Amino acid sequence: MSLIDYMRRLRTLRTSERRRLEKGNKPMRLPLALLALPLLAISQPAMADRDQRRLDRIEEKLEDITPEHFQETASISGDDLDTLVTITTQDGFKHRGGFSDRFRTDSFIRAFVSRETGEASFQIYATISYSRDWRHYNRVNFATANGPQSADLDRIGTDTNCEYSVCVLTEIVGFTVDEDTLRAIAEDGSGPWRFRFYARSGDDWTELMSRAELAGALAAVDAYRDGLQIK
Repeated sequence: MSLIDYMRRLRTLRTSERRRLEKGNKPMRLPLALLALPLLAISQPAMADRDQRRLDRIEEKLEDITPEHFQETASISGDDLDTLVTITTQDGFKHRGGFSDRFRTDSFIRAFVSRETGEASFQIYATISYSRDWRHYNRVNFATANGPQSADLDRIGTDTNCEYSVCVLTEIVGFTVDEDTLRAIAEDGSGPWRFRFYARSGDDWTELMSRAELAGALAAVDAYRDGLQIK
């Protein structure tokens, strides 16, 4: 329903309510969803502006972080029974967000490196938290020098936290980017790397990642490969 249709409907309801009062009946209550329409019309631009301010804050925090920082803080896990070693940048940067943020997100890189060959696959791992109904994120677009590329999301897990009055729903997803593409993105110095998650519900959400994080993850993988002494 458009705002014009809403106002017409509102005038009709007010006329009907006045007639009821003249007859001594109780006033008719407007449906809650109908009352919320003008608020929604106002709040959508406000939410978009708030989301952009959130991205601006993240970008500002990412400006001074170096590849060396992400390489030094990268964690390596795996023992002699694992054929793959996992290297992550999880501890390199965290943005906890503000109370009014529509989403709480965290994303980082996971590299799975073969102990035998040194070959690696790279995954962008992300948690997306929000309230109300499940959105079911299933697709991502990410920026490259040759234009945006699309990929299906791997659904890794979900979580529900109803500790407070509103339940917080968390989706854990990931997508794979091949090493050559990741290196090209890391070498592009045009600000943070951008990617956007899309949900079956119709919602979408844009994330930023420092190119220094990509470079630091690749450097950590290269350093691990150097120590493998592959014949």
